[in-house]
Amino acid sequence: MATIMTVDVGYAGQPLIEEMLDKIRMCREWKERHGYTYKIEIDGCCNKQTFKRLCGAGAEVFVMGSSLFNLDADVGSMKRCVCNLGAKRVSDFMNCIKTIFGIDLGAANIRSAFVDVAHNLEGFAFEKTGEILPSTDTPDRLVAYIATRLKVVKTVSLAITLGVPSTVDRANKVIFSTPNTKGLDNVDIAAHIEKACNIPVFVVRDVNLLLLHDIYAEGLKTDGCILGFYVGTGFGNAISINGKIVTGKHGVAGELGHIPSLSRRSGGGFWRMRKGNPCLWHRYWNIPYRQ
Repeated sequence: MATIMTVDVGYAGQPLIEEMLDKIRMCREWKERHGYTYKIEIDGCCNKQTFKRLCGAGAEVFVMGSSLFNLDADVGSMKRCVCNLGAKRVSDFMNCIKTIFGIDLGAANIRSAFVDVAHNLEGFAFEKTGEILPSTDTPDRLVAYIATRLKVVKTVSLAITLGVPSTVDRANKVIFSTPNTKGLDNVDIAAHIEKACNIPVFVVRDVNLLLLHDIYAEGLKTDGCILGFYVGTGFGNAISINGKIVTGKHGVAGELGHIPSLSRRSGGGFWRMRKGNPCLWHRYWNIPYRQ
């Protein structure tokens, strides 16, 4: 493949460099003269104003960014935009909407759904973790569950994001420790899923995803430091500095882990909603614990 930049490298939304049309024509002539089979790819300013000219010059593959994937536009508008370009190959590609398959693996429940570029959800599911992941063969059972879920909707999933209540390596592949779910410690769970499903997998601490969501949903200013603390089956935290989640050299910087509960009545175990909430009521609102 021969790639020709039709804008200056740097940022999205730049105008077409007209001289690049001549370079595309030269590349096509060279290809035809010598019988080469490479594809001519262009990167930059491919939109409904320039598409026919780029095609006429000889471009065959198109890298599209802001002209297509405008996060402020709905998916229907995106599809219409691509179809209006007049490229059947591209419109066929977009007729099957692309999604990310997101999974929230909790100690008590598993939530999953397919998310498109406009943040629309499809195929949401809520299931008990114990029913999906018994105490044995956890990685294999998780892979089987994901493979089944991928068949639920008629979309093409570009990747899987797995949120876990765990410490995870910086590459977002290996789970170091999951105190509340057996069988996942020191497991390259991403490799297991990728091998079975043939799709990229990113394993992320669930609290990091929660903080990113809260920053986006609440419109929080990202300059400076933001701390997020989340109570579930366990008690976790995340740190954002200047809009970036702090992970450190090994992926676990700032990790509090699962803090032991405040009351002996919880058995010295981890924070649990059914035990943690009464304990909080007792500590902060002076409501008797047994109530």
